Amino acid sequence: MVTPEPDFDDEHDFDRVTPECRATVEAVQSLLDGEGPDPLDSDPHAGTCAACGERIRAARVLLAVLAARGPNPVPVGFADRVMNRVRAAERAQFRAPSRRVSRTAARFALAAAVLIAAFVVATRFPKPGAVGPNDVAEQPKPELAPETRAKALTPHPIRINDEVAKAGQALRDTPKPFTDSVAAAPKLFEAFATALSHPVEPMGDVLEPARKSLAELPDAARTGLEPVTGTAQKAFDRLLRDVAAMKPRS
Repeated sequence: MVTPEPDFDDEHDFDRVTPECRATVEAVQSLLDGEGPDPLDSDPHAGTCAACGERIRAARVLLAVLAARGPNPVPVGFADRVMNRVRAAERAQFRAPSRRVSRTAARFALAAAVLIAAFVVATRFPKPGAVGPNDVAEQPKPELAPETRAKALTPHPIRINDEVAKAGQALRDTPKPFTDSVAAAPKLFEAFATALSHPVEPMGDVLEPARKSLAELPDAARTGLEPVTGTAQKAFDRLLRDVAAMKPRS
């Protein structure tokens, strides 16, 4: 019993056809291609090979179906409709990106307008209780009470009694050599005033005690002024130097 061979879908399967069936397969292919008349009825191999008989039957069915249906007539205006559809599709493809871009730009513009409006509203209409820059600049300075202003502007009064008491206490706290020098000051000024008064006696006899006092005073004053420092000491030393350098006119 001969088993039928499977159908072949492409030309590469032709190599697997047995040598006895190749002539029949080539005749079936020529019939399907419309290259000649139907020579399959006179093929002796088709009566002995089941596979080739099946090939011939399938080819005749296909030819019968194709022969029954004639060429379909082309409708009137079919080409124009096809071209119109093609042009419409091209325009739609061209407009689609531009529409997307325009929609995106419109969305951005709308968002920018909303942000600007919100900024303007927040700037011109602040929240209740919020302090703006103009309000801070226009706030008046708090005025001081009359008593507080008087205390701030009125200086502390100088009390002479307190100052004299402080000077006396400082004088009592000074060492003894300084107090002795200060105690000798009235005698010095008395001698100086006596020397400068109109002399009744000769000038040399009148100024002799003053010269002796002035000659002895600087050393004693320097010894007594050792604790004194600063500007007071310099001023007192200069006074003593000037007094010692004075010479009355003869």
